[in-house]
Amino acid sequence: MTCTDQNALAGVGVSQVFTVSPPAQAVSFATVKDIFVASCTSMACHDSTQPAGALDLTATRAYASLVGTGGGVPSGDCPATLLVKPGSPDQSYLVHKLQGDGPCFFGSKMPKGATLPAEKIQQIRDWIATGAPSN
Repeated sequence: MTCTDQNALAGVGVSQVFTVSPPAQAVSFATVKDIFVASCTSMACHDSTQPAGALDLTATRAYASLVGTGGGVPSGDCPATLLVKPGSPDQSYLVHKLQGDGPCFFGSKMPKGATLPAEKIQQIRDWIATGAPSN
């Protein structure tokens, strides 16, 4: 079943249950990088000294650590899943870790000991959905 709301947003569902989501907004990597620096590099978690899970999310290394340069960077916890799969937030391990669920979810929700606000997670999802540009 496909449904369309008053804003021409379409949703697909099964048995009367469906979700209509707005299209992804353009989000620059600069915005995403600021989220990581503020939320993930403190307390020696994903900094350059001894990055947890070998994931350095400092300003100068975050993009290469997440997206890489040729086919993506596999998750250390789930090597068949990329940390960021450009165009597919629901298939990106980073999103699973931030939301605390998903196929192949392992360990604890990130950031450790905190909850990233829903609007910040949505910005990261939108960045991935629009192709994870390096801008």
